[in-house]
Amino acid sequence: MNCFLKVTCCFYFLALSAPILGAEGDDVFVYSGPNPILLALSTVLAFACVFLMAQWLGPGWDVLSQRYIKDMTPRLKALGMDEDMVRKWMRWWGITMATTLLIFSVFLQMPTIGLGLVLLIFVGPRFILDLLIEQRQQKLRDQLVRASMGIANGCRAGLSLSQSIEKVSEETPFPLSQELTRIVRYYKGGSRIQESLREVQLRLNLESFTVFASSAIVSLEQGGNIAMALEKISEGLQEMQRLERKLEADSASGRRLALVLGLFPVAFLIMFTLMDPVSMNLLYSTLLGNLILCGVGLIVYIAFRWCVAILDLDF
Repeated sequence: MNCFLKVTCCFYFLALSAPILGAEGDDVFVYSGPNPILLALSTVLAFACVFLMAQWLGPGWDVLSQRYIKDMTPRLKALGMDEDMVRKWMRWWGITMATTLLIFSVFLQMPTIGLGLVLLIFVGPRFILDLLIEQRQQKLRDQLVRASMGIANGCRAGLSLSQSIEKVSEETPFPLSQELTRIVRYYKGGSRIQESLREVQLRLNLESFTVFASSAIVSLEQGGNIAMALEKISEGLQEMQRLERKLEADSASGRRLALVLGLFPVAFLIMFTLMDPVSMNLLYSTLLGNLILCGVGLIVYIAFRWCVAILDLDF
């Protein structure tokens, strides 16, 4: 790894110095402008250099990145999300930040824009992980509605609660099948079915599963008709799902509008650059222009997050 890193760094610095060509005699060297091919080559080599350095510094970077998402790690574990995949994503996050800063600061000579983009990338993982957690919770909620009805039908057919859960787990897709299988495994390991349900309930901390588990536990401990109780609970979960989906549908148009309005400044910037590249070059080549672009980007980001926060209604 160290050998590859040294060779890549050598090629990188050679590509970086390649635009310095002799244009006026053998002893005089002047800058003749960037060569597109060499610029692309140096960009690729810079990315490879950063990638190899990230692999070399991977263990230390893993510690820093895990501290950055420390408060989200328990929730990721509770929902059964792949920790190795998250660790790989966080390494690519570091590689992307370093490469962006290198390209914009060294090659494009826009360090202010590079710092602004790095800050935008810096807040990305938490936003993405929040989105993944929300999607996993919605999937568990939607799958539980059908699974609770299947468990109720199994109990009505004469099966015990554990047998019904085991039967439904074989037909339920991931990720709810993993949780139902865990309940059966705890039960077969010697735990009571009530304790198995309560353990998964406390770990998931999901409202719909809490309603399902509490109903089953109360019916088992009080001696009620568990099939009828689960059937009523499944009907209640269906109604909750309908209301939550209606709420999501009502706010979906607002989220799409916020995204479109947030992309408008980028579209205008590209359009004006194509129409009048000479005038727009002042935004890219001067410090004041870079500060203006960063300021506009910051305003758009704050407005987008504010709009999303307003539309993030809880049922």
